[in-house]
Amino acid sequence: MVAVRHFPPIDESMTRVDGPCREVTLLEDRAQVRRVAELRVSAGVTHIAIEDVAPTLQDVSLTAVVLDGRGRVTDVRCRRAMRVWKEDERADLEALEAEIQSLRRGLRHLSEDRTRLDARHTTLLDIVQQGADEIPVDASWGLVDQQAWRETFEGVFERVSEVRQQIYDLYHQQLDLKEQLDNALARRVTATQSQSRLVAWIE
Repeated sequence: MVAVRHFPPIDESMTRVDGPCREVTLLEDRAQVRRVAELRVSAGVTHIAIEDVAPTLQDVSLTAVVLDGRGRVTDVRCRRAMRVWKEDERADLEALEAEIQSLRRGLRHLSEDRTRLDARHTTLLDIVQQGADEIPVDASWGLVDQQAWRETFEGVFERVSEVRQQIYDLYHQQLDLKEQLDNALARRVTATQSQSRLVAWIE
């Protein structure tokens, strides 16, 4: 739900009518705009408003006339106010904060898991290097067992490949969570910041 406020407040008792531009004449430093509104009124005083006109409207140049029908304009003026709107759904904001915290925890856990896998990957590579360094030494002592070497290295290389795949998967999970977190943070900025602009209307 969006709460909209005007400062100073708008008189809600006014009859709001649509007054689209029918004619625009461009001059050297300004423009002459002609708007036409249609409405039925009862006998007596009617207070009407034509909204969303340019706040830069020159008050002294403003005129209003009745084109058809019985009636007369007793006064016309331009009013200005700041229109402020803000998302005012506390429950939605709390849910968004919970989502942000959950995403941050998920990223932290993935980072911790990836750090452990990186360390394991380094350890496995060290084992491979150590085994490769020992082969010439074993061979010099006549301890040649190609089958044992093959089984040992195949097992280690298979484990290295598994760990690398796990690191790769965690990396992409981190990217996905980071994108979700950035999106949630952007939505929080939009939901918590007040937005305002100067508006004007003719009454």
